[in-house]
Amino acid sequence: MEQGQYLEIPGDTIFELPTLIVSKFSVPFYIKLGLVEQASEMLPELDMEVLEVENRLTALQVFMTEAFEHILYSWQLGDQIYSWVNISLETIRKEKQLCEFFQTGLWPHDHIGRMVELVGEKKLVEKNRLEQSFGLRLLFRKEPALEMFTAEALTLLRYQILQKTYLQWRNSDYKKSLPPERFNFGIQETSLFSDFESLA
Repeated sequence: MEQGQYLEIPGDTIFELPTLIVSKFSVPFYIKLGLVEQASEMLPELDMEVLEVENRLTALQVFMTEAFEHILYSWQLGDQIYSWVNISLETIRKEKQLCEFFQTGLWPHDHIGRMVELVGEKKLVEKNRLEQSFGLRLLFRKEPALEMFTAEALTLLRYQILQKTYLQWRNSDYKKSLPPERFNFGIQETSLFSDFESLA
């Protein structure tokens, strides 16, 4: 992004923001069993040898498991970024130099969008991954349930669709972004099981 596209914040203060905590998780075994059952139901009855059917079923099961893990991780990343934005906005609104750019009466998308972009500008999360994850969080306020994970859902949750969701939401009248060199924060990764683990 060119220099002229950044907001001109008075002074030279470096603003400290909270650490962005990103949790990596593992899908519990019993959830994977559920995916196996769904894969079996999705495979049509075909006139093939038993071994070929089993091979196709195994391939479908592996694909669904990996895809489901990817979708859940992407959603959780988007949700964690969203939570970080809300916490960071509380910090920012206490800074007199930033108040005019974050007035509470304005449409909140600009505030949230600028903060999401800031994560990308700091290169803490790769751009495509950022847009996909936050686009998924915009589509689902809560963690996607296993029941909705169908062949149709896989088609709808492609990267291009999620990116378009994010970009349409992000489209606003704002002209300039936050200068990344004026903000200091990092990212910390931790290990965590999915929320499904609490159901075991």
